[in-house]
Amino acid sequence: MKAHAAKLAAAVRAGKIDVATLAADGPGQPDQAAMTAHLEAAKKALTTLHATLTPEQRQKLVAAVESHKGPGGHGGPFGHHGGHHGGPPPEGHDGEGRGPRPEGMHGAFGLLQDLDLTDAQKEQIRTKLQATRPAPPSEADREAMKTKFEAMRAEHKARLESFTKDTFDANAFLAKPANAPEPGKGMKGMHEHMLNELAAITEVLTPAQREKLAAKIEKGPEHKGPPPGAR
Repeated sequence: MKAHAAKLAAAVRAGKIDVATLAADGPGQPDQAAMTAHLEAAKKALTTLHATLTPEQRQKLVAAVESHKGPGGHGGPFGHHGGHHGGPPPEGHDGEGRGPRPEGMHGAFGLLQDLDLTDAQKEQIRTKLQATRPAPPSEADREAMKTKFEAMRAEHKARLESFTKDTFDANAFLAKPANAPEPGKGMKGMHEHMLNELAAITEVLTPAQREKLAAKIEKGPEHKGPPPGAR
């Protein structure tokens, strides 16, 4: 990531961001070996848990997971299978858990603080960022999304119910759902969107402002400590 930030900073200084090249150089696929090891450990843990509990205890556990599912839920020992809320994202949300997108200046615009933008530059950037936003989903898109989430919810419920049965199979329980996105795809999409925003923004900046922005990118995000009284 540090090497990627250096390339992005150089592109900002030059005033030209090649989105396709930088996107290909961005966040890669997850560590497959680590993912496989994690999956095997989860299978072993679930198999042991299933063998340890009585039928009645399995029923109670599944009922508890079902009652706690929803946005932000983690599903206890069942990981993401117990935490999926089973419905389309609320109006104004992007469906990736990032919440509503504010109008106008958003995303990469957070990097532009302290760059002394003029009002004219701010308006130019606002217009350019609006142009990078995808068109809102059509009614047909919304219906398709709703159907997909209903199918996912049904599959989720069936997998949970399988834990209550003597024939429970951890391999089937943790198998990748048919409509699951490829690992890392969401992160790649977010990164490419950020690059598109930066490309539009960079065109508006002066050389001095680009230098300040490049330095910020090289420095990386600031990690602030907990607020007073949080400890």
